[in-house]
Amino acid sequence: MKRALAALLLCALVVSGIAIVRMTGVERVHFVFNPQGSTVYSPFNAVVDRIRIGVERVAVHRYFTIYSYVTGDESHMELLLMLEHLDKLALQIGQPEIRVKDNLGNLLTPFPYYEVLGYPTDDPLGYKLTLWARFPPPEKEVSHIDIYCKYLGKSFEINSVPIR
Repeated sequence: MKRALAALLLCALVVSGIAIVRMTGVERVHFVFNPQGSTVYSPFNAVVDRIRIGVERVAVHRYFTIYSYVTGDESHMELLLMLEHLDKLALQIGQPEIRVKDNLGNLLTPFPYYEVLGYPTDDPLGYKLTLWARFPPPEKEVSHIDIYCKYLGKSFEINSVPIR
């Protein structure tokens, strides 16, 4: 009787020890969800005829070549816009016209190379596109820009986008 009780106690101790050791290696994940179920959009956007264009990223890259025989300035401003049809209808990948006007009144046109891609790139949804464009770098005194975009015959205007 004592042997059976000791064997049972030893077995319970081994099983609980294994369970404790395995639980310390478990990663606990807490899910955070939006209770309203709404999508969070950029505060800098424009909606025309159920098509939304929002600013995803504005980056100013400045390059300085020091102590080199190689010259050339690769400085630029990079702009990434998200185009989305709010009714989830397919958008055509067209040729948008985009211009940027800074707070000093300078009008910037993009470099000839820009991309319009489906979002996400590996399996596009059809109703979302990304527009990536590079512009000449703005002057140091510029604090915000206005973006003018014409897509599929519709004109979009996004004002006072900060860049500093």
